[in-house]
Amino acid sequence: LLRGGLRATLGAIVVFSLVSHIALLSGTTTFGFVTNRRSPRASMHTSSTISTAPDSFMLRLARLGGATVSRTATNPLSSSMGTTATTGVETMSTTGTSAATLHELASRVIRNNQDDKSCSTFRACLAVAGGGSTAISALAATPGASQFLTEGIVTYDRRSFAEFVSRHPPPPPGIVFPEGEELKFASPFAAMLLANAALHQSLQLCSFDFSLRKMQQCIGVGCASSLTSNNANGGNKTRIHMALSTWDGHVHVQSVTLDRTPHSTRLDEETITSNWILHMISQQQQQQQQQHQHDLDTGASVSLPGTVISKDFYTDSVMGVMDSAEAIVHGKRNAIILIPKRDNMGSAEPLVDGMKSMVHTVLPADPIIFPGSFNPPHVGHLALARAAIKAMMRKAESERNSPPSTDILQTVWNAAHAKTTGDAMVPPTVLFEMSLTNPDKPPMEASEAVRRISLFEHASTQTSTDNDPIIDMPKDWGILLTSAPLFVDKVDTFKHYLSSSSTPPPSTDGSDSVPPRQMTFVIGADTMIRILNPKYYGDSFDAMLAAVRNMRDNGVHFVVGGRVEQGTQKEPTESRFVTGANELSEMPEDIQNCFTLVREEDFRLDLSSTEIRNQKSA
Repeated sequence: LLRGGLRATLGAIVVFSLVSHIALLSGTTTFGFVTNRRSPRASMHTSSTISTAPDSFMLRLARLGGATVSRTATNPLSSSMGTTATTGVETMSTTGTSAATLHELASRVIRNNQDDKSCSTFRACLAVAGGGSTAISALAATPGASQFLTEGIVTYDRRSFAEFVSRHPPPPPGIVFPEGEELKFASPFAAMLLANAALHQSLQLCSFDFSLRKMQQCIGVGCASSLTSNNANGGNKTRIHMALSTWDGHVHVQSVTLDRTPHSTRLDEETITSNWILHMISQQQQQQQQQHQHDLDTGASVSLPGTVISKDFYTDSVMGVMDSAEAIVHGKRNAIILIPKRDNMGSAEPLVDGMKSMVHTVLPADPIIFPGSFNPPHVGHLALARAAIKAMMRKAESERNSPPSTDILQTVWNAAHAKTTGDAMVPPTVLFEMSLTNPDKPPMEASEAVRRISLFEHASTQTSTDNDPIIDMPKDWGILLTSAPLFVDKVDTFKHYLSSSSTPPPSTDGSDSVPPRQMTFVIGADTMIRILNPKYYGDSFDAMLAAVRNMRDNGVHFVVGGRVEQGTQKEPTESRFVTGANELSEMPEDIQNCFTLVREEDFRLDLSSTEIRNQKSA
């Protein structure tokens, strides 16, 4: 018995060796090298390719030998399926082709996003319908993902798809649904709908960072695909449609057709779809890198056997200054934010040429809104804007030292805010708001709006006198074009553009606490005195109080800049600085808390826009 057992064992070893050598000679064994995340050197993992026949001898032998058998693509982005016996968890067989794995693509995207100096830094929301959810989990599993991924959404049911895209503004005019066609949930247009909604969601989440510059990093990625079902027949086509939208209206669309094989599974195609999504994001990073000449990890070139890119095009709804002004004047939009290019001030490029509009109007959290005609914008506007920033940061610092809220939801929002901004005080964004409509006059011509906007380029280099210092623009600023001439119009308009992410929910503890501040208007002392004057409310003091409290309940706050009052030739008097403090002191305490007065040492200017225009004319 012992002798017979030895003979059988030796025979099996000989057969196994012969079959292995035959496989090596015939070239059916390949070695898949996996690129290490931290080093370009290949790892030591290998994988052996085995015949795909379900009852093949090699497959049965591999299973008997304890090998881990899994179906993987011969290229992570290809459709050529093969059954692979692997000895390493991270290995993926590639038939003679070195390609990025799902994990490597996710790592590449995150690595490129960690370069603060690079304009390829993104804040992304991903929305998928059908396949592609593994891209979200691959990103979430990569260290540093919190700096890139704002949210991942899977709209698996069609009603979920409809609910998600309906919660956000419709696509810009550049994205038009083909007339007379029925909507297909796996189509380029469906992917663009998802990307548009994802972009708006990302903008809303990033508005909590109190920065227009951060919001320029937002992208929305959508994928609508049709993958293999359990009853699908081999040989059908898998279609993957992807779209990537940027904050300024650019949209990149790709459609990929994938040949199904009799042995392909939904898991195979899910991995391929996810790889395509990450590959598209990586492409966008490379394009940004080429535009701004930053070094990025572009990785190895990607081979795509078995797949066909049926569509690859760009569309855009980018609006310049003139387009934005015309949209407001003609009633197509009621508020548009114009943002200068990063570090545009001081560059050789004209400011108007370097400004772009946000495709969706989303206000940063608690912005400082500075209404005015800005004809022209001058050093006084900039000085008051900087004084307002200082006053509101001082107020925010005092609010941080107040007792913590006992409301559960408010506590959650406070914790999220602290986690986002840390201990550092973030200066608020300043939006110079210019209404192009007037209740008593015809709308402003779009060309006149463009002229006034162009003057912001010179505002930071002007001084009121030769002895005054140059005052720079705020660190984070934009121009807000509106059709809201009155404060009641402004409040009603702007509250629709505040993100729910930056607006804590109402109290749930039953208390009548004051609603949180959502927007701060910069006004002069004379305007504050008019707001508090019962004459403008039918001579009713109670009506005036109700109107101011209504604005407070909508999260409105005012920061007030004083002015110098000088005597005339007929009545020469000593000049004095008017702040409105006397008028405000006569109001109830809750009304007083709606206003923050700028101190004279922070802001005092003895020139008006009229005087500056007269000086220029002279």
